[in-house]
Amino acid sequence: MQKRKFCFLLFGMLVAAFSLSGCSPVLQQIKQTAGSQIDKPDQLNHLDQLAIKDNQSTQEEKEIEQDDLPRSPAPHTDLPDILADRGEGEYAGDKYNQSRVIKALKQMPKGLSDDKAYAYLLGLVGENYKNDVQFFDELGKTSYEDKVNAWQQVANRWKADTTQKSGANSSASASTLPAKPTAPKKINFVVLLDTSKSMDGEINGKTKMDYAKEAIQKFADSLPKDKTAFQLRVYGNQGSAEEKDKPLSCQSTAKLVSGAVPDQSKWKEVLDKIKPTGYTPMALAILTSKQDMMPGAPTQAENQLIIVSDGYENCGGDPVKAAENLHLSNALANVHVIGIDVDPKTETKLKQVTDVTGGDYTAVDDPKKLDQAFQERKLSLKMANSPWQMRALDSIIKEHRLDENRLEQFHDNLVGKIEQEYNRLDQANHFVEKTGKVDTETFDTINNWIHERKSQLKDYSDRRQQEISMELDKNWQNQANVLLDDWSKEGGDKTEIIKQAKQLLQNDLLKKQMDLYKLKQNQADVH
Repeated sequence: MQKRKFCFLLFGMLVAAFSLSGCSPVLQQIKQTAGSQIDKPDQLNHLDQLAIKDNQSTQEEKEIEQDDLPRSPAPHTDLPDILADRGEGEYAGDKYNQSRVIKALKQMPKGLSDDKAYAYLLGLVGENYKNDVQFFDELGKTSYEDKVNAWQQVANRWKADTTQKSGANSSASASTLPAKPTAPKKINFVVLLDTSKSMDGEINGKTKMDYAKEAIQKFADSLPKDKTAFQLRVYGNQGSAEEKDKPLSCQSTAKLVSGAVPDQSKWKEVLDKIKPTGYTPMALAILTSKQDMMPGAPTQAENQLIIVSDGYENCGGDPVKAAENLHLSNALANVHVIGIDVDPKTETKLKQVTDVTGGDYTAVDDPKKLDQAFQERKLSLKMANSPWQMRALDSIIKEHRLDENRLEQFHDNLVGKIEQEYNRLDQANHFVEKTGKVDTETFDTINNWIHERKSQLKDYSDRRQQEISMELDKNWQNQANVLLDDWSKEGGDKTEIIKQAKQLLQNDLLKKQMDLYKLKQNQADVH
């Protein structure tokens, strides 16, 4: 948030400077072959009371990268150069304003060379694709190994506890141990609710916070009291979103419900205390939640931490390290995240929080689906006594489906972005020809470049989708084989786990088909 705000203010300063000089900002940038170079500002020192390694701030708050400084795209015609270009048009994407584009095109000097005229158009409506490349690359690295390793930690602890309680010799082989827990466990659900100011944002006339509070209450009320415990903790609940209150907000977290679900008369009192207020000290909340964990994990109890948030840490902590710390402690907690209307970059970070603990990430683009997201968490009640390999398999199946859906949605959005850029460039090119800014020869040359740009970008998007889909399948299969092998080593019947795996995959396929159908419907509604 701070980074984007800085860039926005910086962009405004540049525009103002160009306006005062009486020269078109686009033309000015065309004349500058190296683009704008601005020194990095001194970095703010952020409080980090979490005792995380090196006490370093998050990557977003470390520096303002040159890649984020405003500049116009260069008139590249080769795909690698287009993808690596750091520039973005002044009216690209959501910034598009047709009347201002037309006004800028009218100011375009006559007689520009082909490449400079093309650069002028790109400087108005040309898109930037570096973040798209980065998203593809990061998604392609998904291995599912962290999630399997997290469940292996649970299995190791369970085996050690079982061996100790049974009085078995410490050298006993894993194959002599039971393949799954033999007694019902109590599940402790701990909900961490983000109360940062952004949760006050409205969707369909209702705040994200109001949606979240309603869903949490429904979830808590639906839990069987004899099998579960329920805790509710908020974070970022003090101070404000202003810089002067950041130290206070970044050190704030409070427990509102402890152990038992409130009755109806008490719920209103609890929920009325929750207000969207300040920053997002997610790592602090995760570490503090250690005191909310139930003892006896993993043989007698199970701790499930559910984070509900619309963003990521902005107080200098490291939620991934904090989650891993919690998972490796006696709590052995699985950390789940329900992300409300978050962007792909933030979603990737939130997924990492869940991966290192064997938890699940659920993307909620419509807050009304929060109820469904919470109901999925209740499924752990049915699988609490299942073998760890089966639970790990279920977890990576869900993540694989999520990744495929993310890939599908991102690809479709990128194709839409490419088509939109093409249409705007094409309209601009026709306008400057019609108004005599360029001759027919220059128009034809630019027209060919625009078509070629679109063709190359669409081919790239299709190719990367296919490559990454195959990579995800391969990586998922590798980890599934690890689980099958481990099951056999522990004396399990392969036909049993394969049968259960098929059932899980069939259930997941139905969910995937429903998700893709809803995705297509949403896209159709938008268009």
